[in-house]
Amino acid sequence: MLIEGDEIYLMDENKKRIFSAVDAQNLWFASKKFNKYAKVDYRKLYEIIYGNQIKRRKEDFNVYIANSANCKDLAASLEKIGYNSIIGYVEKEVNKIINLDVLITIDAIKNIDNYDVFVFCSGSGSFVYLLKELKLRNKVVELISFQHSASKSLFEFVDVIKFLNRDCLIVKDVKDINEVKDETRE
Repeated sequence: MLIEGDEIYLMDENKKRIFSAVDAQNLWFASKKFNKYAKVDYRKLYEIIYGNQIKRRKEDFNVYIANSANCKDLAASLEKIGYNSIIGYVEKEVNKIINLDVLITIDAIKNIDNYDVFVFCSGSGSFVYLLKELKLRNKVVELISFQHSASKSLFEFVDVIKFLNRDCLIVKDVKDINEVKDETRE
């Protein structure tokens, strides 16, 4: 059985060109399972994704942010860390031309010749067909997600699974990180 924080390696650690897609909205909702004040620590996530790898192209380090009142501030903060911030729309905004899920899929396919490893930070099962297509095209697929929010339908199409835990969170308005209830370990 998989335990949150465990890593499963089914590939050679000598990674090549990386293209990442961080679904910020999915990770935000998943972080709320720990504590209503919890937010993803994007610096730690960046280290998990890229480790000691040398950054090559900013366009390969993408975080997709839902359009909201503070999205531009978040985008600017993430740009300072090294992400390429892309602001899109969510499904509920029916009058908008493109939503985030479609945008992630388009970018992954459009850039397919520019990477060997696709790092997907989300647990959304709606991406199963994208991951299946990437596997058919001989891409290495890594999934980074909170275990409680990762759709099991994705597991068949990934080479590496990394589960995030509360160490990847920033908690404000709470005196001590130990006050954060980690419901996945109960």
